[in-house]
Amino acid sequence: EKVKVLFCGTGHFASAYRLTKILLERESIPFDVVECSRDCVGTEICNATVVVPLMTRITGQMINDAPKLKMIMQFGVGLEGVDIESAIKRNVAVCNIPSENTGNAESCAEMCIFLYLSLLRDTTAMSRSISDGRLGFPTGKTVFKSKVLIFGFGGMGKNLLKRLLPFDVSEITIVVRDISKTESSNFKIELDVTKVHFVSINDNYRSHLRTADAVFLCCSQNAANFGMVNTDFLADLKSDCFIINVARGGLINYDNVMTALENGKLGGLGLDVFHTEPFPADDPLLRHPKVIATPHVGGVTDISYQNMATILAANIVRLVRGEELHNVVNGVIF
Repeated sequence: EKVKVLFCGTGHFASAYRLTKILLERESIPFDVVECSRDCVGTEICNATVVVPLMTRITGQMINDAPKLKMIMQFGVGLEGVDIESAIKRNVAVCNIPSENTGNAESCAEMCIFLYLSLLRDTTAMSRSISDGRLGFPTGKTVFKSKVLIFGFGGMGKNLLKRLLPFDVSEITIVVRDISKTESSNFKIELDVTKVHFVSINDNYRSHLRTADAVFLCCSQNAANFGMVNTDFLADLKSDCFIINVARGGLINYDNVMTALENGKLGGLGLDVFHTEPFPADDPLLRHPKVIATPHVGGVTDISYQNMATILAANIVRLVRGEELHNVVNGVIF
């Protein structure tokens, strides 16, 4: 009998499915690697051994309706949409792929830089100038000598820091949960202590918002920080500050941000993730001239996807062979 591996969400993150399928078809184990639309997950999961959620919620009911299910493994880091408690009760392993050392964190950090540069140089206005045959407009801004603030110091935050320093920014403030975990020995980078500062999320980090030219959201999403970019947060920013989010869509209150853009209280917004995905193409936010949006492709690069597909396929093979799984987050061990 073939081992069914189910990718949830046909058409989204297509290379994840394609690359993993190629790798598993090379194995002597008979695999049935399939993908389905989000609407069909409840039906297709019933005889699946492995589920790859992508951006689909895996509910407790789905898990309970899947008697063969042994592992839920994300093609990436985020497991916010998986009912982990239900998985524990059913003895289903939940795994992910840490962003570091795969190319994923590096790719997401590059996307942060891309969005920042796009906002600074105003690519929307550039396109209009090309269409109008107009030269020397717009007048852009530089990363050079700018002050930036980074929320989160996981894989993406660390790699973003490394990439910002060569631009010769004037100041980088990093907001973290635990200051004690930020010593230079914990990451391979020589810090210029006159430029890089760490502050705790529990301290008065908001004072640093007032001088920032850009705020990068590089943190995980949880109940405490859901919608953190709200009216109060925005009120502390300079009116020409940019916000770049390549982390999780739920970190931003979209109504509050749209109001700030309309009122000239926010310089611009760079988004690769959204609170609803796919994000409605006709949403006014996407049409705003100060918004640069990309379709959740921060980590979607050749290097990161090939590495993550290799990690996913190897863990699936371990499962079938009864070997110890890697990157288990919920403590289920077979």
